[in-house]
Amino acid sequence: MTRPLSRGKLHAILSRPWTKGRDLYDLVWYLADRTWPAPNLSLLNAALAQTGWRGAAMTAANWRSELRRKMKALDWDRARADVQPFLQRERDIDLLTKQTLASLLGRREKPRRRKRQRS
Repeated sequence: MTRPLSRGKLHAILSRPWTKGRDLYDLVWYLADRTWPAPNLSLLNAALAQTGWRGAAMTAANWRSELRRKMKALDWDRARADVQPFLQRERDIDLLTKQTLASLLGRREKPRRRKRQRS
């Protein structure tokens, strides 16, 4: 199943000169769900090319590191202030942190071990 929203959020986060807290909040939500598929990198690369992306093409090996790079330059207070009015539960703002997103990005990178079949 194709779920273009995660690709759209990645495109928005990577290509805008500023980052909306709403996009980060949605990305945290996507990454927290282990059943959510990886982004469609072909569509993401096409969207980035259309908006003048000058970075490397996104691959399974680098899209997470590109997000980490973007997070380093992010004004987290501004991003949190952007999303705050849209949250139904005030405490949900505590999920939108550099540490939470870094943890989720790292967790998704780890390969899953195969269970050994006993002979």
